[in-house]
Amino acid sequence: MTIDSGYCAARGAVGGNFSFQFKTQPLMVSSTGPFDGQVNVSRDAPVEVTFNARIDTAALLTHVTFDPPVDSIVLTAAATQTGGTACAIRHAPFIGDTLYTITLGGAVTDIYGEPMGRAFTLRFGTEK
Repeated sequence: MTIDSGYCAARGAVGGNFSFQFKTQPLMVSSTGPFDGQVNVSRDAPVEVTFNARIDTAALLTHVTFDPPVDSIVLTAAATQTGGTACAIRHAPFIGDTLYTITLGGAVTDIYGEPMGRAFTLRFGTEK
């Protein structure tokens, strides 16, 4: 990014062109609950996923798969204080004593349409 010399900063003129660069982090999952590999997860526990940026929550569930499948999936989402998105995926009760794999497809996008690019997989086991 370049700021032309004609612009003024709070403390006066910029004094020649001023250039700088920055890079944003790619969209990614920053935390989950349950965590990957967790065991004895409550059959009624929501799946909580936090992203490092604001995401397109309207399309999120089209990119989420549960194996084995679950019914009655409902998503709630809220912005975090750090600029991310915290999501809670509620569902019909999990089957007891079962290993679950949840995949968030790489097509999950932030609010600017930038995709995550790579799938994210979460595995956990439920209580008996």
